[in-house]
Amino acid sequence: MASEPGQSGNQGSWPRGKDPEKERGALSPLVPSEQKKEADKKRGSAWLERNCPRMITCVIGFTGQGKSTLAYYVAQRATTRVIFDPRGQYYTTADVLPDSGGLYELLDDRYEIIVRPGRGEEVEENFDHTCRVVADWIEDNPHESICLLVDETRLVGLESKSGSLHFDWIVRSAREGSPIDVLLTCHRPVDVSTNLRAIANRLVFFRVMLPNDLAAIEEQCGPVVSREVNLLLDKQFVTWNNSRQQWRKVTDPSGWYIRIDGNPGSNT
Repeated sequence: MASEPGQSGNQGSWPRGKDPEKERGALSPLVPSEQKKEADKKRGSAWLERNCPRMITCVIGFTGQGKSTLAYYVAQRATTRVIFDPRGQYYTTADVLPDSGGLYELLDDRYEIIVRPGRGEEVEENFDHTCRVVADWIEDNPHESICLLVDETRLVGLESKSGSLHFDWIVRSAREGSPIDVLLTCHRPVDVSTNLRAIANRLVFFRVMLPNDLAAIEEQCGPVVSREVNLLLDKQFVTWNNSRQQWRKVTDPSGWYIRIDGNPGSNT
């Protein structure tokens, strides 16, 4: 049942008025080869549109399996991307902010912005402020394609039902057919609230082995999916379509596993 998604190029941090293909030189070590075949690009784009329509997606699994990388790969089909990166996993653009200050202005001009707040008690507050700016921009630009990628959801309080109201508004607006994507990564099912898992269009499971986690997967997706997740190998994943109650296993990482920082062995 496995599919073979193709790779997609990284548009980087170049202003919208410029051609990223010609002017991305400073970021070229972080993106796929410029010589990659055009047919492969088209195949990757077609896979994304066929298998990942605009929606809410939770990517769950152990460290080092490719959660953050897969989330970034899917996020690239949006023309505007905001990555909330409390652990410093992403080095895919030069536009990195410590908080939401200046974010709105960059959203009008850049393809991709990373908000990297660092660690500490202020992370959740920073996340809420970032979501407020993103929500304001969505309201002002209702037809623009945008993706909010939140890495390590537990660090921003999304395991709780009483999280950011601005984030909740974004999630409620990210219905199928809208130009909004929300991508979440975490280590365990309990790292996102049951409410979020219930309204997510898709759940993506990398290898999970703890009995309680497998039990949570079985409760939502059934015993077959839980068993398949337990048997996954490195860089393999199972996708669960909440709407259709269907699952699919992807075993070949060559199409989606791209670099998100300077060390090709450190993607998570």
